[in-house]
Amino acid sequence: MIKISKGFQFSQHKATDSCGRYMANVIVGKLSPSEPGKGHLILCRELDVTNHGTIARTAQAALRLLWPTFSDEEVNKVLALVTDAGKTFKLLYPKMLHVTCLAHAMHRVAEELRKKSPSVNSVISSVKKIFVKAPSRVRAFKTMHPELPLPPEPILTRWGTWILAALYYAEYHRTIEEVINTFDEADSKYIA
Repeated sequence: MIKISKGFQFSQHKATDSCGRYMANVIVGKLSPSEPGKGHLILCRELDVTNHGTIARTAQAALRLLWPTFSDEEVNKVLALVTDAGKTFKLLYPKMLHVTCLAHAMHRVAEELRKKSPSVNSVISSVKKIFVKAPSRVRAFKTMHPELPLPPEPILTRWGTWILAALYYAEYHRTIEEVINTFDEADSKYIA
């Protein structure tokens, strides 16, 4: 078993909020070999762009909140980092173990699947456009199949929504096709 000396974990997450702003959040917590540590949000910052430089500066700013002098002693207390930008941080924190954020990894896999499946992406996009802002079509769908949820409306900045939509269409493709075939093609260029 690996003995973990006094130190803490550090997690940095960047995302786009509902207003389209780039946000970086820094969470820290105590490392313990026997139980998960409780995370504490210590910094939330809006960024102009997200790149290794802005993320590293955000991390440094967060750590200066913990240790205003930020000496070599404090640098060596950073033992684990969960992020998608680990190589940059390994230079700053030599004792750090980098762990790729599972959410980032899964999102990258989903993005690759979306890129390699243009026909599936086209179906998802077209059906979304057929039902969005079309209450009469939504009513028709619910009348024909009241037990089914409406087709999902994936948002690419919300991780996992495209995969969930692809899974929905894999299961209900024929049903969606049946409903769409009842619509008038003249109503929308996406109905064909």
